[in-house]
Amino acid sequence: MPIRSNDANLKFSFKAAADLSTYQFHGMYISAADTVNLSGSNAICIGILQNKPDAAGKGASVAIVGVSQMVVDGSGTPITAGCSLVTDASGHGVITTTDTHNVAAIALAASTAADDVIPVLVKQHKLAG
Repeated sequence: MPIRSNDANLKFSFKAAADLSTYQFHGMYISAADTVNLSGSNAICIGILQNKPDAAGKGASVAIVGVSQMVVDGSGTPITAGCSLVTDASGHGVITTTDTHNVAAIALAASTAADDVIPVLVKQHKLAG
């Protein structure tokens, strides 16, 4: 059974720090009080953007726990189901095995291409080291 992005996640409402209309299903970080922006390379990703706010100050719905879709890049290191994902400079999920990285999600499907959208378990943590 395919997993849909609205099957089981807890969303929190923030304000967009900028136009995020092209970043649905990308990692987000808290950029200011009550404001989110695109998560960068190994940033502390607090969740995954669920909607497409098209200007700063507009509502940004962020899945902070549970199942969501996520844009990933498995073209460099292939992503396998069950692996830990961090965000890259574009807010995409990429695989990590480094214990100091800020894990954003656990992959629930595989990917070997850039810009794939796969289901993930949103779960922020550090890998055990």
